Amino acid sequence: MFFYRFTISYDGRPYQGWQSQPHQQTVQDTFDRVLAALGFQIPSLAAGRTDAGVHALGQVVRASSAQSLRPESLTKALNAQLPSTIRVQASALMPENFHPLKNAGKEYRYFWAAEVAPFCQGLLTAYDYPLDLVAMQKAAAALVGQHDFAPFACRGTPAKSTIHEIFAVQLKTHSFPFSPSTPTSLSSVDSL
Repeated sequence: MFFYRFTISYDGRPYQGWQSQPHQQTVQDTFDRVLAALGFQIPSLAAGRTDAGVHALGQVVRASSAQSLRPESLTKALNAQLPSTIRVQASALMPENFHPLKNAGKEYRYFWAAEVAPFCQGLLTAYDYPLDLVAMQKAAAALVGQHDFAPFACRGTPAKSTIHEIFAVQLKTHSFPFSPSTPTSLSSVDSL
């Protein structure tokens, strides 16, 4: 058996999140259909789940196949069959013990701006009030460290622990193409 790591990006707007759900269009189901057509065992396993409408820029996914395939060719074959809303950025052969939940960290980014151009809808969140960046930076700093996220978990979650460590949080303003105002972003880096 051969084990592969895929780094994928997707526009989450047409999907009901990453994880497979009955009678819903999800990123995992779409990705797994293409994997299965190429002889992979499914379901795939991702480093994390995204909610409905949420985008990913570097989701790490594991899948296995009985065939040894060249990663570059595999990336091209997957992208040729996937919809334009899902792209494989890279494929790599991995050892059997590679596990995306244990071997890949997570980074979350949120963007907002006072005005959002029509073609940036779904990429930036609009706000219509003044932002106190100093107060926001102080509040963001309080997120760094280990915290129990049980209040944010679904009831009956199979997670072994709801305690996670956030290594860094950044709040900054920067230019974003096609936005009439200067957006602000919040990034956090989560532990495994």
